[in-house]
Amino acid sequence: MLLDSQTKPFDQALSDGVAAQRLKVLLQHLSFPRNEVSQFASHKLQESVTDLRGKPPPSNATFTYTQLSERETTRLVILEPGEPDDGLRCHLKHIHSLQDHNYEALSYVWGEHSTEHMIQCSTSRKTIQITPNLDGALRQLRYADRPRLLWVDAISINQGDLAERSRQVRIMQEIYANAKDVVIWLGQGAEGDARA
Repeated sequence: MLLDSQTKPFDQALSDGVAAQRLKVLLQHLSFPRNEVSQFASHKLQESVTDLRGKPPPSNATFTYTQLSERETTRLVILEPGEPDDGLRCHLKHIHSLQDHNYEALSYVWGEHSTEHMIQCSTSRKTIQITPNLDGALRQLRYADRPRLLWVDAISINQGDLAERSRQVRIMQEIYANAKDVVIWLGQGAEGDARA
């Protein structure tokens, strides 16, 4: 495990919430120097956990999720192609086995909640509210000419269903471990930032 006695605030934050679980799983699967991980993660995780405690997740009131059956593991997001300024569109795919799908898992800090950012989901044209940070990530990740298969917690999990959220948190390690790639979104770069 990457945590040590010098990351006490980080250790305490890891015991709380979906964001904490997501980061803990990622850190267990990625290999970074300890000091870099603990400095970055401690700051970002504290920010994320505080944000999630203080506010409910974005509302999914306009989109109605179809409940996962007992045999279905999770939902994958089929992010539709588009240009940078096009509205975001997706379809949700219920899946039985993570191993049967070539998907990428997205990890990001939820950030501030907003009613301005939406993704149109399915042919029903109904929308799901998303955070500005997720909006920016999806706009950068979507292809112009073909769909992209992703697992995105804020969309793949019915955030209004506490029982489902709890079940999904328990399999998060499996979700990340079976992903073709894990994409970590740190946010929009500022002008003059070096690009990796």
